[in-house]
Amino acid sequence: MTSAPPSKSTEVLSRTDVEKIIDARISEFKKIAKAFLLGFSLLIIILVANRFVSQNSLLVFLHDQIFGTERYLAGAINKSVALSYSSEFMLTSAAQVQYASFYANPTQTVIGLIEVKHSGPSEPSEVLVRLDQFPDPVWRGTEDLDFNKIDLTKMVREPARMSSPAENVHNLTFQLKGSNESPGDSVHVRILINIIGLEAKLE
Repeated sequence: MTSAPPSKSTEVLSRTDVEKIIDARISEFKKIAKAFLLGFSLLIIILVANRFVSQNSLLVFLHDQIFGTERYLAGAINKSVALSYSSEFMLTSAAQVQYASFYANPTQTVIGLIEVKHSGPSEPSEVLVRLDQFPDPVWRGTEDLDFNKIDLTKMVREPARMSSPAENVHNLTFQLKGSNESPGDSVHVRILINIIGLEAKLE
């Protein structure tokens, strides 16, 4: 009476077979490690090249990934931005005035980016944007703005025209003029104010 041949599950691997399996696994891990090191090296090379080729391309790329592809912001985002203030609000017939405050020393450069979007069934109402107590607005109009760039540096460096509890604190005032009474009318405002350059003591 002959016994049945052993099944595959009961087969015993020889030392040579085990070594081949181990060598194959080690070779696979080496390939993965090489691919990881190659990708990491390429990332370092790209970051270093970015620093020499462009001062703002990486920051713009990161901004686009977080906030969307608003490439018109690129001109005001760079390595020299010391502080950045942002605000967002709605202007309506019930809330026709809103404020945005920021700090800037007269030695610094101040760049504002303003987005204005009208909505509602009525004709767009005029929006006025003023800095501190200067009589002339820095912008006024009924059209929409797509983060228009406004240089506020010259006005910030002029003698203060308002009493502020804190030195070098400035206010942007957004006012809706001649707003309609329709409850569906509103103006959505977004602001990004970049303070460029480190604060320096005035002589």
